[in-house]
Amino acid sequence: MNSICKTATRSDPRRTLLLSALAGLAGLAGLVVPPSAKAATVAAEPTREWQADSFAALRAQHAGHRWVLHLWGETCGPCLAELPQWPALVQAMGVPLVLIQADASSGRAQPQLAASGLNRYPRWATRQGLDEYARARIDPGWAGELPRTLLIAADGSTTAFSGRIDKALLGRWAAQTAASAQTPRPR
Repeated sequence: MNSICKTATRSDPRRTLLLSALAGLAGLAGLVVPPSAKAATVAAEPTREWQADSFAALRAQHAGHRWVLHLWGETCGPCLAELPQWPALVQAMGVPLVLIQADASSGRAQPQLAASGLNRYPRWATRQGLDEYARARIDPGWAGELPRTLLIAADGSTTAFSGRIDKALLGRWAAQTAASAQTPRPR
């Protein structure tokens, strides 16, 4: 069963405190950051501020190529628990990864991103969180639940899912889109 965090325009301080505590405990137990990732040193990619036209710019930048867009939140326990898995997954699929922090960014997750090697991937964050208009520009079917992943094929078609990583779905998508990514488009 998928665990999904629901984003809201107003955060409940008790919920935020509980999720932060759970994420901290998971980190202390070694569940969030693998020890091998802690030693990795990579050049950090700057976190960019999400703007109204950011998704259109990302689509244009990746046009004709497969890529993964992963939306996560600092206050989302399942998001923080699975973030360290993404580098190996996208490397195995041979696709770029773009991360969007969908809740208001405080910077608390930056050490985890660095320890997991995720600071070398393009990252976007918002000051106030993504509102319904921003969510609709990214994915009209997205109600704001986190984590949310969009698998975008070279032809621009999108497969989206909410909740924890579905490795079987990722594998099927990678296999199906690998052939089309290598086939030249008719002009």
